[in-house]
Amino acid sequence: MTKQVDSDFYHHRAETKETLTEPKVLLDKWHERLRLCSRAHFVASDRYTRLHYVFGLLAAVLSAAIGCLVLASPGKVNLSVLAAPVVGLISFLAAGLTSVQTFLRFIERSEQHRIAATKYSALKREAEELITFFPEGENNQRECVKAIRERWDEITNEAPSIADKTFIRIFRPRWTVDDSSAGGGQQ
Repeated sequence: MTKQVDSDFYHHRAETKETLTEPKVLLDKWHERLRLCSRAHFVASDRYTRLHYVFGLLAAVLSAAIGCLVLASPGKVNLSVLAAPVVGLISFLAAGLTSVQTFLRFIERSEQHRIAATKYSALKREAEELITFFPEGENNQRECVKAIRERWDEITNEAPSIADKTFIRIFRPRWTVDDSSAGGGQQ
């Protein structure tokens, strides 16, 4: 089961009444959530990259071992009744690992998460800039906050889902009473 990192639980709709009247306070909360979203996607990217290498290296080592055994003595390999099934099993495992790696597209998924993390990081920096140089006038403030929210929504719609385990590890320590009652299914 996976979760979109920016469900209502972590987005603008989960804000308290106080933050809705104070755009700068709202931006401070969003800044922290954007930091967490970025972190979650970087963690997911790293995980899929590791899986790609683990599966790839295991498949390569197993294939090389079988290849060396067969090529070391062409035509002279006389496998015992017990060794033949083991060699067959190792060959099957190598092929299976390669198939799983190809089917699950670990490196592609890693890249998708890295792109999402980079976009969240860029939006986080925009929020930092807006917090630092907050415009005067309520209309200007609303427009700036609206622009951040719209970009956030776009990134969320394009981003791959985060695995529950990663989601909980990144977000749970930062949940507040207001956030946990906002929905999202995780408490």
